[in-house]
Order: sequence, then C-alpha cells, then structure tokens
Amino acid sequence: IKSRFQGGKIIQLDFSSLEPRIALSLAGKKIDGDIYDDIAQKMNLDLPRVNLKMAVMGALYGISSLKLQGMLPRTVNAAEVLDKIRHAFGITALANKLKREHQAKGRILNYYGRPLYFSRSDDHLLVSHYIQSTGVDVCLSGFSNVIEKIKRSKMRTVPIFLIHDALLLDVPDDELPMINELT
Repeated sequence: IKSRFQGGKIIQLDFSSLEPRIALSLAGKKIDGDIYDDIAQKMNLDLPRVNLKMAVMGALYGISSLKLQGMLPRTVNAAEVLDKIRHAFGITALANKLKREHQAKGRILNYYGRPLYFSRSDDHLLVSHYIQSTGVDVCLSGFSNVIEKIKRSKMRTVPIFLIHDALLLDVPDDELPMINELT
C-alpha cells in the first residue's frame, strides 16, 4: 500500500494487548506498562515472552493444559501456568457470571450491552466471545474518536481501513507529528 501523498506514510494505530487488558479491567485490575512483563513478575512465571503471551491468550480463549503443554518448554507445568493466569484474570468468575446470564436469558450482553447469542454455553466460548466483542466496541469507539479529531482539525489524513484492533491511516508527511499528538 502506498500513500496518496508525496512523502506521505501509511501508519497503523493499534491497541496494545487489547484482550488481556479488557479481561484485567473486568477483574478490577489495570497495568499501564508492558502487560506481559507485569504478569511474569507478579505471577512469578519464568517464561519467554512468546510463551507467556501464548499462555495468556490461551487462558482467555480456553486452551487445554494438554495443548498448551505441547507449546511450552518441558520444564514448565502448563496446568499451573493456566491456573495462575485464569486466577489473575478472573476468568472463572467471569465465566460463571456469563453462564448464569446465558441460562437466564438465552444470551449474554457484552460490556457495552450488545447481545451475543450462543447455541452452547461452554465457559471458554462465553468468555472469549464476550472479551472479543467488547474489544470490537472499544476499537470502534476509540478509532471513531481519532477520526473525529482528524476531521475537526481539518487534517488531510485519510483513514484507510480497520483490521481487528488496528486502524490504518494515510498520513501526509507534515501531519505525522499531529497524529502522535492526537493518539
């Protein structure tokens, strides 16, 4: 993809560790810096970042300890890692809340009130869809705010498209510093 502007740049704005941050927020916790460094330190997990990220995402989306074990070093007990992460992120409490809601109403509402319907109420499906759906709404709201600021500032920057938790912009060279200020 090339910029339409002479000397322009295509840039990507994205949310850092969106789903884990949403899950932590739902559990009443907040991490300002690198989420994986903080988790490793607080949970005393000595794992390479790539493995820790895989374990966190797996815990949020319902990976089994057996499957995770095949992805981690043999010296690491995947079941213990998953238990620590699920506890820190409040996954069991969230799953129980969503399961009760689904059983009572035949659907769940994401954080912003958007309904989600399921044919099965498996814990991992309820939790992962809730977090992902909430993440979509966070992105739409956040990126809408950025686009509105661009319009109000009468900038020539053009939004190109949205990919999951990232917004691509075509930015004239002279507006690059303004984008940093906006975000």
